[in-house]
Amino acid sequence: MDIIFTLVLYNNSPEEIDPLISSINNLKKINKKIFLSVHDNGSKNNLEKHLSSKLDSEITKIYHNSKYNVGFGKGHNCAYKKIKKFLNKNNNPENLLIVVNPDIFFEAKEISKMIRFISDDKNNDVVCISPLIYNNSNKIQHSAKRNPTILSLLIGRLNFLEKINILQKYLTQNQNRELTGGGIFESSYLSGCFLLIKAKIFEKIKGFDERYFLHFEDADITRELSKYGKCIHFPKAKINHLWQRGSHKSKKQTIYLIQSMIKYFNKWGLSIF
Repeated sequence: MDIIFTLVLYNNSPEEIDPLISSINNLKKINKKIFLSVHDNGSKNNLEKHLSSKLDSEITKIYHNSKYNVGFGKGHNCAYKKIKKFLNKNNNPENLLIVVNPDIFFEAKEISKMIRFISDDKNNDVVCISPLIYNNSNKIQHSAKRNPTILSLLIGRLNFLEKINILQKYLTQNQNRELTGGGIFESSYLSGCFLLIKAKIFEKIKGFDERYFLHFEDADITRELSKYGKCIHFPKAKINHLWQRGSHKSKKQTIYLIQSMIKYFNKWGLSIF
């Protein structure tokens, strides 16, 4: 069984990706066969040399620098296709894919828990799992949600609405806040910052829907994966995410968010609440 990481970069600095690379190196000490496929979305600074100098020499790395930004989902699809071509006939149907953001770091033992869980014959119906995620303030990121609705997105965007008791209760329920730090549960919307997926199922659904440039691709792929098995929130494993919330800081990101929202509801049906 191989562990395949796909990573999409866009104008990241070497310092931003170093914690992730260090985490992957530490995982190599526990799991022998690790591959990293990087799709760089047209960054100004080519990080291939930096990655080569920092990454464990026994980890197979593929680096592709695109001429332009193809988006999050397509970037991960391209990265997976590159590594799939490299593996060719040696491709194992039990391979696991880890879709990861550049601003993630973790302890190797935490990822090993996830690998053991999804590889256990008792969990044969599980196709995707996501860990408990802590943000840069060391607070739990509510990353295992119910399907997005217009109301949940509105409250999440306009924080003052949470001060209204009934809306706060609604968002708490929509984001599974009371469940997140507790036991294992099935979720219809897992955060795309870190997803451990059975590679054969990722191939079955043909990866991410490339119509989303950014945002909602994780909500979409969770629903697609759920057609073949369970998508699980697994709080027994913990990782850290230096969460930037770009869509709340940039007008351009907000436009991407609205465009993706329209595509998502057009595909899955409009849900007001």
